[in-house]
Amino acid sequence: MADEPRKVGVYDTDGNRTATGGAAGSMNWWVIALVVLVILALLYFFL
Repeated sequence: MADEPRKVGVYDTDGNRTATGGAAGSMNWWVIALVVLVILALLYFFL
């Protein structure tokens, strides 16, 4: 990853987001945000 900083926000781990970097990137950020919120909620419930 450190050798390929250009892939951040443009490509996924497999480099399949080259053509749809804009829309797919936005969707990925929303999904990541939702997952983080769910994890935080679970931590609050269990703790």
